[in-house]
Amino acid sequence: MTEKKLADLHIENVDLRHVLEYRNHQLENKTWANKTSNTFIAACSIFFRYMIDNYEYVIIKNPIRGVKKLSFTVKGNKAYSEAQIAALKKIMLRDNPYLYFFCQTIYNTCTRPQAETRLLKCGDFDFNRKVLCIRAEISKTNV
Repeated sequence: MTEKKLADLHIENVDLRHVLEYRNHQLENKTWANKTSNTFIAACSIFFRYMIDNYEYVIIKNPIRGVKKLSFTVKGNKAYSEAQIAALKKIMLRDNPYLYFFCQTIYNTCTRPQAETRLLKCGDFDFNRKVLCIRAEISKTNV
């Protein structure tokens, strides 16, 4: 924006051409992938909608409404083979049994490592009834 002397452009003067020029510049320079570009367009659209809803005297229409998303390939996860699992288990048990225990905890409790798993407390486990209670404050849905 600075290179094109648009850094001081007022929001009411931003149009589709400005947004697409910036996006295309990022794509051409391989700074962004198509998925990042789509995220940028969505964020801009949300911003313009917010401005229209809350400051209609500044901007009255969304200049990027209707911009088509770029296609991209979704790369899925690939499951480990039985041989890979066995090799990882052997290395973890030998070098870091706590890591193995942590991985088993995630696998057996079906919890997310960044959220529920690391926040579990001993009291969350009822070994008599073989039940794990995920407290509302650490659950994904907070219920």
